[in-house]
Amino acid sequence: MTLCQQKTSSPKTLPLRPNRRRKRCNRTGCLDEEPWIGTVGFESERDRVVCGLEDQIQQVSSEKRTFEVVRKELSKTQEKAEKAASKAKDKERHLVGLLGTIKARHEHDTESHKRRIGKIEEGLRRAYQNLDHIRGKSSRPRKPTSSNPVTTLKGHIQLLKKLSYAEDALPAANQRYKGRTKSFEGNTKRPRVSASS
Repeated sequence: MTLCQQKTSSPKTLPLRPNRRRKRCNRTGCLDEEPWIGTVGFESERDRVVCGLEDQIQQVSSEKRTFEVVRKELSKTQEKAEKAASKAKDKERHLVGLLGTIKARHEHDTESHKRRIGKIEEGLRRAYQNLDHIRGKSSRPRKPTSSNPVTTLKGHIQLLKKLSYAEDALPAANQRYKGRTKSFEGNTKRPRVSASS
């Protein structure tokens, strides 16, 4: 209990002395020579000063506790902010690496597609040369009618489909021809082929 609390909570009536002065303090520089006021409450100006200082000390202690609480909250907030910043940096690093991987894969796929298209064009050029050779034309490769690679590729695909269809139809035609010649094995005459066939 502080002096201020003692004075306000349990005041006492102090006895009077004959000379009405307090006993001089032996400490150096003590100015405790106020006249003895034998009343309830504060006995001297010194008690009032001490009580005020104690109030200030209590106020400062309370402010210090409040400051400590605020400082702890700020440190927690700072730790949370640092963790969030670290997570954001890790995510950014991951996204940058992923973007680099996607770019490298895209470039690799583009080069692969270019090589594939080159091989297809080379095969088509050879197919054109073979067709020209079969038809008795020059071995010079045929120039595409369109400069658009998409339409050119579509035409090449259609030509390949026609060639594959002709190759598939050729064995069936041979079978039909062989079946016709079998029925005339005993005849020396040539089989008559009707116009409808």
